[in-house]
Parts: sequence; structure tokens; C-alpha cells
Amino acid sequence: MKRKCKNVDITDLDLIKDCIHRCLQKKKKTRPDIVRLFDTYGDIDNIALVLQKELMCRQLDLVPIWYRTIYDVGSQKARVIGIQDIKQQMYDYIAVAGLSELIAGLGKYQCASLPDRGQIYGALAIHRWLSEKHNGKYRINYVCKFDIRKYYESIPQDRIIAWLEKRVKNEHLMWLIKTLIRTFKKGLSIGSYLSQYLGNLFLMDVYHKIQERSYRVRHKRNGTIQRVNLIYKTLFYMDDLFIAGSNSKDMMRAAEILEEEMRTKGLDLKDSWRCFKIGDDDFVDMMGFKIYRDHITIRRKTFRHIRRAVTKFRRAPNSVTNAKTLLSYKGLLEHSDSQQYLKSNNLFALFKKARKVVSKYDKTKVLQENAKCADVYV
Repeated sequence: MKRKCKNVDITDLDLIKDCIHRCLQKKKKTRPDIVRLFDTYGDIDNIALVLQKELMCRQLDLVPIWYRTIYDVGSQKARVIGIQDIKQQMYDYIAVAGLSELIAGLGKYQCASLPDRGQIYGALAIHRWLSEKHNGKYRINYVCKFDIRKYYESIPQDRIIAWLEKRVKNEHLMWLIKTLIRTFKKGLSIGSYLSQYLGNLFLMDVYHKIQERSYRVRHKRNGTIQRVNLIYKTLFYMDDLFIAGSNSKDMMRAAEILEEEMRTKGLDLKDSWRCFKIGDDDFVDMMGFKIYRDHITIRRKTFRHIRRAVTKFRRAPNSVTNAKTLLSYKGLLEHSDSQQYLKSNNLFALFKKARKVVSKYDKTKVLQENAKCADVYV
């Protein structure tokens, strides 16, 4: 196995400065930890020098992560979120930059927490696969859905470190990643920038094995041997796994391989997984959508949240919170079979109004932050 990332120098000052800028890009400069950092070190150049020195000496001065439990309305689950100090977040960005060569090997349809690979990207891909035909017949007749039980916290830290060591030839980078991983209470930490990439990377080899190296051998009458792939398409939305094919027996074989791969990694699939035949009236419930062969709709619970968001914004159209909540549903509505709802409720005009409210608020905040923290923008 060829190891990667050997030419990355995480102590390079330009790389560190770039990571600091990207880390701070969409964060409020009036955050207490950010203000404290700049009060202590002055500007980005000095902060970069401090991070460089700690990396070279291999002694990170980090504030312990603290945790809080939040209730996710969409999934109706309680999640333990790790809150990291801004300095550790900067180190997360440096580690991810160092892993960029390995990250480039992620599967095309490994989604979630990656730029331009969110819910809509995944839902449109599944819809496209379900509607594909060959010689007048649908390519996909069966689909399987799996969910990994408590994925982030159940990832064994020693196994993901061992997995990375087999693929990363960079002692300094590996030291940084190990140090950051060991600051997590258990497994990986939800909310960590590094964790979302490690979560995808840990399943990368499983994705490629299921999609590209799971097959059966077919002996033809003419004496030749043909390799037949067990499945047609694969999509991983972090811990939600989807496979699709045309033969039920092949799908079950692929499911067994997937279960075995998860056990090897110390992970556990929920018992609720199922493999089912998909007809014209059946759908795949994934990523907030109900995906049919000929159209896409939004989950009923999600649609209720959308209607509440519309009502709240109409009642308080100057509320920034209401405007941001409404805009967060814009993509779901525009990429689903919701055109009638959009037109009948005049939501295009409502979205335009919400964008103006958010834009005005953002400009005001920038002016305020420039006045209070002028030294941050260096």
C-alpha cells in the first residue's frame, strides 16, 4: 500500500497562516476565546509563530474540550457535542490540510461534511440512479440501507490511528493527529472539524471495496469467465449507508460483506437495516428526502418545520434568526417536488426578503467587529 502525505510540512508558516485565516473566516471575531487569543498574541502573524513553535517542539498548549448535549429536532436524537477552544480548531485545520492528499482518495459518493457534497448532492445522485434505464428496464431493482450505531463515539481511537499510520508517511503530521484524537473523551468528537474528515476517511476503504471489489464469478457456456459486480451503486452519507443493485441474492452477499467490514473496524450496524425491492410507488428515505424513481419529496416532519419557519418569518420579518432558519430550507424546497408549494405561498419573494435581512445584519456585524477588533484583520 502506497503511503501518502509525505511531502507536507505542517510547520510551514504560510500553511499555518492559511489555516488560521480559513478557521476564522466564518466565525464571530467577538467570541471570547478568539478575543482572548488576539489579546494574548496580538495578530495572526504572531499566532502563526506560536503554533509553529508548539508544533516543532511537539508540545501543544490546549484548553480541555467541554461537552454539552443538544437535541437534534430533525433526527429526534440527543447528541453530545464537543466544544473546542479556537486554538484547537486551528490545529484541526492544519491537520486536515496535511491530510489533503489522502482526502482526495475519498469515494465520489462519500457525502456529508465535505464541500459540495451535502444532502442535495446525495439525494440527486440516488434519484438519478433510480431513474436510469437500460434496454427499457430500470437498472436498479433492489436497495439496502444501513445505519452505523453511534458512529462517532464508537470509533476505536487505536484503530483509526493504526488505519492512518498504514496510509500516512509523515511522522510530524501523525503526531499532531494522535495528539488531537486523544483530547476526545471517546471515539471522535461531534463538532470537530478534524473528526468529520476522519469519519469519512475511516470508511473510505469499505466504500471502495463494496463499490469496486465486491463481485461474483460467472461461468459462461462458451467456457469463458465473467466478473459480475454484486451491486450497481454505493453512497455513504457519513454513518448512513446505501447500496443498490438488480439482483436480490447479490445484494444480500454485498450486505454480508459490509457487515463483516464493519465488525473488522470495531463498528456495529443497527439491526433495523433492510434490503427491499423498489417499485414505482416505493421510495428511499434518506438525507431528509423521500426519493422516488420519478420525483423527490421532503419528509413530513421536515415539511412541518418548513411551514413553521415560513409562519414565524411572516410574523417577524425583521428577525435575523427567523430569516436564517427560513433560508436553511431553501435548497430542500428547490430540489424537491415542491414547486407548487413555493409558488402558492410566494416563497421566492420571501426568500429574497430573508436574504436582505441577513445581508444587512452581516454588514452591520462586520462594521461593529472592525471597530472592536481591528487587530484581528491583518
